[in-house]
Amino acid sequence: MTIFPFSFKPNYVVFFVFAAIFFAALALPGHANSANQTNLGYPINKWVVHVVNQMGASKTLVAHCKSKDDDLGIRDVLPGNEFNWSFKENFGGTTLFWCNIHNNHQHANFQVFWHEDETKSSWLHYRCNWKECFWVVKDGGIYIT
Repeated sequence: MTIFPFSFKPNYVVFFVFAAIFFAALALPGHANSANQTNLGYPINKWVVHVVNQMGASKTLVAHCKSKDDDLGIRDVLPGNEFNWSFKENFGGTTLFWCNIHNNHQHANFQVFWHEDETKSSWLHYRCNWKECFWVVKDGGIYIT
């Protein structure tokens, strides 16, 4: 006599137990801070990166920003203006954006966003308040604010 009107095969039992544990883990809160939450290391909120031209008058900044997957194109950023974009980190935690910028006499190539394992370091995420990075280009250098 069976209790259930159908029979369980051992492989199905293992699958259902694994699926129940997996979905229960997704429902648990992961690491959370004031601006960005994660479940199982996957970011929920979007990030925004700004490249701001605060160089002297009449110095147009030419910015070419991209990642492995996204080329954001070449942009002319006039004095006092900015170029910005938003995105979510990829599931594998390998998101990386960099910019190549120049004006008539100066040139720089630098990373503007990279994934950080917050158990080891959160230098960038802390300075970006876990949601928004401002890279300011001035005559004397490039600063994160």
